[in-house]
Amino acid sequence: MGKVILTQVQASKNLYLYPNSDICTGDWNYDATLYSKIDDPYNAPDDDETYTSVDTEEPGNFMCGLTDHTSETGRINYVQVVARARLFEGGQAPTSEFKIVISPTSSCTDYYESNNFNLVTVYNNFNYVWTVNPSTSTEWTWDDIDNLSVGLYIYNPNMNITRQETLRPAGAGIWNEHEHKNGNPGDENNYTEVNEINRDDFGTYIYSGNPGYNPDDTYRMSEPTTSTGEITSVTVFNWIYCPTLWGSYEIDLVTGGNTYRSGWRGVTMGTWTLVSNTWNENPNTLTDWTWDDIDTIEGGIHTRDGRKVYITQTYMVLNITELVIIPELRATQLYTIVNYSTTVTCGLNKPTSISKSHSRNTKMLNFWNGQREVYDLNRSGHSMILKGVEYTGDKQFDNTPCDRIQCIREIGKEGSTIVLSGLTPRIFNGDYKIRSFSWEEISNKPQTIIWMLELEKNDL
Repeated sequence: MGKVILTQVQASKNLYLYPNSDICTGDWNYDATLYSKIDDPYNAPDDDETYTSVDTEEPGNFMCGLTDHTSETGRINYVQVVARARLFEGGQAPTSEFKIVISPTSSCTDYYESNNFNLVTVYNNFNYVWTVNPSTSTEWTWDDIDNLSVGLYIYNPNMNITRQETLRPAGAGIWNEHEHKNGNPGDENNYTEVNEINRDDFGTYIYSGNPGYNPDDTYRMSEPTTSTGEITSVTVFNWIYCPTLWGSYEIDLVTGGNTYRSGWRGVTMGTWTLVSNTWNENPNTLTDWTWDDIDTIEGGIHTRDGRKVYITQTYMVLNITELVIIPELRATQLYTIVNYSTTVTCGLNKPTSISKSHSRNTKMLNFWNGQREVYDLNRSGHSMILKGVEYTGDKQFDNTPCDRIQCIREIGKEGSTIVLSGLTPRIFNGDYKIRSFSWEEISNKPQTIIWMLELEKNDL
């Protein structure tokens, strides 16, 4: 009698695999078993309830075995590993690395890395996809999946950061010789004229105006917010203004009770100008700056006699290099997605009749008294109805009539396009959607089932 074959490549499916053993754990922290801290279901991470962590700057990885697949078959499209992790505080060093790793041989040394991910202080999901087995550069097999282990690689070294501390005048220093807008030379309140955060130009200022001496002003500075790290330089800044061409100044620094100056410099005429001088080491000791030095430091300015110079703001900036200890990294979840596509093949006896109509064919199914399932509505002019019989003892099949009916039922419910082959004339073969399938058992011994299959041409 012959047979027809219906072949369907079904929509891809995901198989989720979870850690179930420890292959190697490196320097990661955990109680009892590491894998039990990261085996949360893909849609239910418990974040900080259970996690593994690492706080060493030594590079290293852990690797966990996975549950095996069960009855899944078909072509594996890709393997995707998802990790959920965060930093406990702070940020990653510029040279740090956080990567997902896999080993097709469940080895702690023979593994393959993802690209590098950047962690922050809240949990995020990170993932990487391998479309082929990186060990063989060929398509994944189900044996490969059963031999696979996954893990994380981390290298997060201590790092140096640079920061600045800005100190402002907080009291009178050893020099108080300039005049100020509302006072006389030598006023110990001169520092209040130049300590604003945002300069106010001619709002408050000190100035040199009386001939006969070169006035000096220095100020005790405010306390730094933190006294950690290595001070690499001290810079004193002044905003100054000169209405004439002949103004000049020196930047002052007082340390160890001694005054050090930048040397005389000319003033830009007619505009407020920011001037400064930097000391990379303490000029009093000729050694690196210490935080004890900062406790008694003063900064200010020295101006030429008789050459009027206005100073509206003075401040000091400390450049600091600080070692930041690596933050703890936490991983709370690690799972693997195997995406695969299954090809299902069903066989039926060649139909006893074929009806191809240019009108809607649903009316042709009304006479059936047996089971009937409708999967979608058909379109006029694109439908075809096949009718046939399946019976026990048909030697061209190795399964029962009931198995064949069930196979058609399942691919109809799945809904993807089927490829029909084996019909005569061959013009009836091709790509179709199953719109409805009905059947009725008319005999039990021997089992005989009649069926009707409605197809719609998949040509849009």
